[in-house]
Amino acid sequence: MINEFYSSQNCSLEKQFQTMKASNSKKVNNLLIQNQILKENQTTLTNQNGEFNTKALNAIKDFRASHPGLLFLKADKGNATVCITRNDYRTKMSPQLSEKNTYKIVKHDLTYTLQQRVNTLINSWQQKNSITRQVKRSIYTNNSVPPRAYGLPKIYKTDVPVGVMVSFLNSPTYKLAITLNSWIKLGLKRAPSHVKNSFNMVNSINGFKLPPDYILVSLDVISLYTNIPLNLVTNFIKKRWSELSPNILVPLEQFLLALNICFDASIFKFDDKVFSQIFGLPMGSSLFPILADMITDDLEDHGTTKLPFSVPFYFRYVDDILTAVPKDYIPQLLKIFNSFHPRLQFTIEIELNNKINFLDVTIINNSYIIETDWFHKITWSERYLNFYSHHPRSYKIGTIINLADRGIRLANSCYHEKNLKLIRDVLIKIDYPPGLLHRIINQRYKKICEQDNNNSLNPTYKENLTFISIPYVKGLFESLNRTFKKYNVQFVGENVDDLSLFFDTGKDKLPLEKQSNLVHKICCKDCNKLYIGQTSRCLNVRINKHKNNFKDSEDRYTALTKHAMSLNHQFDFDNAKILHKEPRYYNRLVLEMCNIANHSDAVNHRQDIENLSEIYIKLIKDMKA
Repeated sequence: MINEFYSSQNCSLEKQFQTMKASNSKKVNNLLIQNQILKENQTTLTNQNGEFNTKALNAIKDFRASHPGLLFLKADKGNATVCITRNDYRTKMSPQLSEKNTYKIVKHDLTYTLQQRVNTLINSWQQKNSITRQVKRSIYTNNSVPPRAYGLPKIYKTDVPVGVMVSFLNSPTYKLAITLNSWIKLGLKRAPSHVKNSFNMVNSINGFKLPPDYILVSLDVISLYTNIPLNLVTNFIKKRWSELSPNILVPLEQFLLALNICFDASIFKFDDKVFSQIFGLPMGSSLFPILADMITDDLEDHGTTKLPFSVPFYFRYVDDILTAVPKDYIPQLLKIFNSFHPRLQFTIEIELNNKINFLDVTIINNSYIIETDWFHKITWSERYLNFYSHHPRSYKIGTIINLADRGIRLANSCYHEKNLKLIRDVLIKIDYPPGLLHRIINQRYKKICEQDNNNSLNPTYKENLTFISIPYVKGLFESLNRTFKKYNVQFVGENVDDLSLFFDTGKDKLPLEKQSNLVHKICCKDCNKLYIGQTSRCLNVRINKHKNNFKDSEDRYTALTKHAMSLNHQFDFDNAKILHKEPRYYNRLVLEMCNIANHSDAVNHRQDIENLSEIYIKLIKDMKA
């Protein structure tokens, strides 16, 4: 994975340099020097067992520490990484957030107000017996934080602008939006035009004969998510309430009220400023995809019924549309689709050299007979799982098979040789053995060619198969999967060591006291003792509970309070430290117990680690020895 990191830097930085102006030559030279450092270290970061080179990792840490003005961000598309200065990042975000028809700066943070609105609504649902106590607990929110905006660089556009995204994690409406989304999904019927995946579309369109004088076109909504009108969403829900309501636990009026709260929650922070989105929903809301699908369903009905001609096919993936129309009717097509709503405006792309790209497929108009080929966007980073990375071998075989499937099944046979050569070239760069590539690709090609219908290649899964995620340990992981296969249990290997700590989110950092789901320690000011605890709540809320515990009766004292009261000591609450962040409760408990066992000077009670396996305790003691 380290090699993937450096490979991505080379690709992204070089693309970035090509777009920089000559006036930035000094900056370019500095970044070129840094890029050369990356190239020189690329082959020394991992060995053939996937083990990290500690010296190289320390060099990365030193590089990041000595260059605090650099950010390493994920690109908008293509699984690439972009290096950008903090100042340039803020400069690129500024014009996006200054768009007066979309955003405005507000004086007050409305996080607590929105939290109260959500919780009041949820309480009323339970009081009316619309939802159970368990459902209430899954939606009810405490200690929420404001949504935070960040930018994803669009490396395929001139000057590399950024697209504004918003993280709603732990925000007031985060759980409510997830619940509403799940309710809608259960009852929403997909339109026939909906594209499930590229393979299904290719099976439907390949070999299709177009009417004379028809050409291929694609339509795309301009900034759909920031232009979703609430009134259209409301009308859609009302029209289809009969099919949606069996899976929705609350009446129509209450459901629409919840939707209104989610739209009102379009506030977020960036660069210590609070913004409000004037229209639509911010990119990042879990309601986005389903609401976009609903709106484009209605738009499809509106557009196709008004066309003065028939369309031979019509495919849609969210707001991207592929169809074919008579060449003289293109302006009319665009006019009809743009008449649906003034906020929803389309751009149109016409086939060029008898070709047009849609998803990861190139559709070819060969004398009015449709052919297809595998397509890669300009942002394609060729970044896949390195063969020497610390992952199960089956995952690497799966990478070869998945790419081979795309190169073969998405393309007519005349393009297979070209595609398979490209796959070999890409994977050899990231250390896949040529012999293995040759064997797996040939096996897959033979299997596909033997099928009468490509759909039969879709994987079948055992019913009641249970997936369990565990850290990947070579040998042990494979053995566990073989042993538990008869019990319909399949383990999924996690790579505990990754490079996430070297990348930036671009979001405002949460203050320490607002962080949650963590294991923490609080040191005593008067001796070397310390207290270790865990909490799902914000750190400041847990610390306030510690402070209030001093006012409780003695039989309710925590270990921290007992130590402080018995010795007249004080704990340093203002400098509490976070040891780990872990959202999963039982994992957090284990981490807490391991840290208590690892600190002989912890004041925690003995029963705080009584559920920790003796194996862990022995391992911890051996590591300390």
